[in-house]
Order: sequence, then structure tokens, then C-alpha cells
Amino acid sequence: SLSTDSYRLQVGSGEVEEPDSPTAVAQETEGFQLQETQDESIDFLKEIAPARQHLDDEINQLVREVLVRPKGSPSKQFLVGYLMSLSDKDELSGWDLVIAPVLVKILHDFSQLTEDFKNNLALIMVILLPWMVLTSALLNLGRHVRLVHQLVFWMHVFTFAFLVLSVELLVVRFVLQGREWVGYVSLAIYLVLLVHSYMACHKFYGGGHLSSVFKFLLLLLFYSVALLVSLLAVVALSIYNL
Repeated sequence: SLSTDSYRLQVGSGEVEEPDSPTAVAQETEGFQLQETQDESIDFLKEIAPARQHLDDEINQLVREVLVRPKGSPSKQFLVGYLMSLSDKDELSGWDLVIAPVLVKILHDFSQLTEDFKNNLALIMVILLPWMVLTSALLNLGRHVRLVHQLVFWMHVFTFAFLVLSVELLVVRFVLQGREWVGYVSLAIYLVLLVHSYMACHKFYGGGHLSSVFKFLLLLLFYSVALLVSLLAVVALSIYNL
């Protein structure tokens, strides 16, 4: 373990230079420079070296940029821990070689990932609306309801749901922020939205309540599966665009 009052480690030139005053500000010049403060250890640089040998130059550059972040940076701590766990393995699996570059990209610019995710959320609407029309049409084949009418109906259901959830978000975040019972308000809003969706389906497709409830529960199941797949697809697309 190497610990000094203040030091600078420069990989590439092999030069170790002590600055005049302690600092925790890190900067990158030729190759890789890392400044640490008192009681910090640089042992992790050697410990993660075996894992970094399996990363290409582009990913290693991203690793360097994460490592020069301040000591308390969550992304730096997580990346160091992950690379240490890979270095402890005798041999990396093919899955490790796929996950490692992806994780480095995420930790390097997580804000960009979240921004891309928000921008790609519109794709979920494109997937879910036709999916709900198709599944509801299959469950109500005997009703002989035209497909275009079902499309208009589900557009109304989705629009109403988006409006209610938008109001709920504004109320929870700006009006009831910090209140102990805010969770109950959200739960009540979700229940109202669920009941409204069921009543709308029952009125539109007709039939008894028993069969309507059964079909509605199946629709919820199909919707949940499609929503999960869509979210995973959007996350994967956002990661791919990093």
C-alpha cells in the first residue's frame, strides 16, 4: 500500500512527482495522470490491470477518464470494484467480455444514457398501442368490433392514462412533496385509473362482468409483458447509442 501526504501518479512516463500543496483535483495529460490525497491507496491500479488487458484502447480511455474522478465518485468506486472482481477470475467468460465495455460506457456517461432513454420512450407507445389493439381484438373476436374502432378506443384509453399520470407526477413532485401520505395518494390515483380502464373496456366490448374481468386481467398481463420487453429494448438501444 502506498500512501503519502500528497502525490501524483503518472502512468506512461513512469514519473512520480510530489506537488507543492495537497490537492484532490485530477487531470489527464499524456497517457494517464491521477492525483490523490492523504491516506488514499493506489493499489487498485495494479489490481485492475489484468481486467483492463482485455479491453480495447477506446474502452480503456473511458476507464482512465472515470478513474481520475474524485475519490467519492460512485461511478469510480463501482468501476474499480467491478474491474477488481474481473481481475480475480482465472479466465474471463464471453459474457464478461461483452458486459465489461457496456458497463464502462454507462459509468462513463450515465447522464447521456438517461437522456437517450427519455428520447426513446416514444418507441414504447409505437409498440404498446398496436399490441393492445391486437390482443384485445383476439380476446373479443366474437364481438365483431372493427379494428379501426378498437384502435380509436385504445388511443382514448392511453391518452386519458397519460393525462392522469402527468397530473399525478406534478401533484406528487410539487404539491405534496415530502408528505408522509403521498404514497397513498399515488396508489389511489393508480386504482382509479385501473377501474376507469376496466369500465371503459366493459362498456366498449360488452358482455358480463365475469368474462370482462377475466379478459381485462389477461390484457393487463399481456400489457405488462410488452411493457417490460419495450423498456428493455429502449435501454438496449440507449446503451448501443453511447
